[in-house]
Amino acid sequence: MKKIYSLLLLLIIFGLVVLYISQTVPIQTVSVSQPPTAQAEGETTSVNQELSLDITLPANNSTVNTPSTLVKGTTSPNAEVFVNEKELKADNSGQFSATVALEEGENYILIAANDDLGNYAEMEITVNLETVE
Repeated sequence: MKKIYSLLLLLIIFGLVVLYISQTVPIQTVSVSQPPTAQAEGETTSVNQELSLDITLPANNSTVNTPSTLVKGTTSPNAEVFVNEKELKADNSGQFSATVALEEGENYILIAANDDLGNYAEMEITVNLETVE
């Protein structure tokens, strides 16, 4: 019986200590910003954190009749660039290009870039493949 009273006394003391600490230590709040949400399907989505990303080819929502397309653009010099799953590096002037295989119908191409400072940008474009048979 003494063990139960001792355990109960320890729990009460622990609760009082926690209550005292919670009243004397100020609570710090942390603000977390959410990234922009995706836009409607088929629209160009761009997220930019101090890094430029311009896609010159192909035009968003363009229609092609060949099973691949050339993606060309510019970003910061020597930035890492990802075109869908292909990893490449922009040249000294920020130029990059990659060939992307397409499937019949609507194809989404995600282009992302990041630099050594942790800045990044991403953009999604849609290319439609309509082959003539």
